Amino acid sequence: MVVVATKAKEENVLANILLVSLDENSYQPLGIACVSSALKGGWHAVKMIDGSIQSFNFKEECKNLNLIAISIPVFGALWKTMSFIRELRLYTDTPLFVYNQYASFNQTLFKKFPKCYVLPGDYETLLLKIADYIDKKEDYLRLIENKMPNAWLKENTFFVPDRSNLPPLRSYEKFRSKITGNVELMRGCAHKCTYCSVAACYNGQTKSTPIDIIAADIAQVYALGAKHITFVDADHFSIGAKGLKIIEDLKRTHSDLVFDLTVRADDIVKYANTISNYKNLGCIEMTVAMEFPKEEVLAAINKKMKIDTLYKAVNILNKNDIDIRPTFIVFNPWVTYEEIVGFDDFLKKIGLLNCVDELQKQTRLLLFKGSPLLMQEDIKQLITKEHETYYEWLHPDPRVEELYYGKTKNNDMTRVKCCIKG
Repeated sequence: MVVVATKAKEENVLANILLVSLDENSYQPLGIACVSSALKGGWHAVKMIDGSIQSFNFKEECKNLNLIAISIPVFGALWKTMSFIRELRLYTDTPLFVYNQYASFNQTLFKKFPKCYVLPGDYETLLLKIADYIDKKEDYLRLIENKMPNAWLKENTFFVPDRSNLPPLRSYEKFRSKITGNVELMRGCAHKCTYCSVAACYNGQTKSTPIDIIAADIAQVYALGAKHITFVDADHFSIGAKGLKIIEDLKRTHSDLVFDLTVRADDIVKYANTISNYKNLGCIEMTVAMEFPKEEVLAAINKKMKIDTLYKAVNILNKNDIDIRPTFIVFNPWVTYEEIVGFDDFLKKIGLLNCVDELQKQTRLLLFKGSPLLMQEDIKQLITKEHETYYEWLHPDPRVEELYYGKTKNNDMTRVKCCIKG
């Protein structure tokens, strides 16, 4: 079933709801836009706040609310959400729900706040049901108790994101100075890389967005001024050939739009005969997670590919004149000091030296709460300190730590971020 947001008539409003996003990687927050669409379709009144751009007057905004929900899609949103809730609770005890990827890993963290609940799995339909229960003064807690994290993964209702009343697209991340629309083709990922939060949340499952929903959202961002589309999915080819068909349809209706994707190196090789099609359709760049050019590293994180695959993928993209945005986790437990020092030699050899900035060379493996890596004995032995949302670890070779802190002494963000995309 497909649902498009409709504006609730004031006399028919059931519940007053505040949706909050504090960090969605500098894009318009789909995590609240899709929920808004669901709630408005159920005749609830919704206000959205993007705290990464908009200010929030707690005293005024907290009046007459029946429900508050906060989306936490990326690691950087966690501490911002904690700070937000602490101040929020000075003004209201309205039932509060946190949801999305990183909320699911931190149930203990949020349960310490009064009337604060973590929602498992996908969230639009569940929040709509909760809002209905609250309006009817029924026990909404039974909707979320004893549910597995992926309980709503296969919900068959989809929503065109409600981008009304959000800051304009020009306020967000631009791709090479072009106003950019962020569009979601799917949720989840077909792979189970053990360092990845998407794999930890979805466990190799995917949920594809119907083509008509995607088309409606692309038309929407186009009307809002987008000249470029960033498909924000974790792995474009997790939906196989469907992705190419969607983009072919996109170009038939919006021929001037160009786009970028995130893909795996092995899928570039697997779908090599389609890459020229992507180029012809307007693909400017592909983000490719390469992690580190060492077989032991790729095996340790369950990447299920070989180093020669990285070279093949780069060669294919170069032949098709598609720019490469590689991402790496340079500082990880399985590399040696010499390998990190010699990292630029690999970049030169593969032809990526000019594609990788200094920040990308400083990335460090993030052991977030909920990471599958925390079940590995070799990782457990490296942990030195537990924080609210992640664990610190030390490399067995002190020279690696000295090198890391030498590179990052003026940039603390790399302490809690192992991927440039968040």
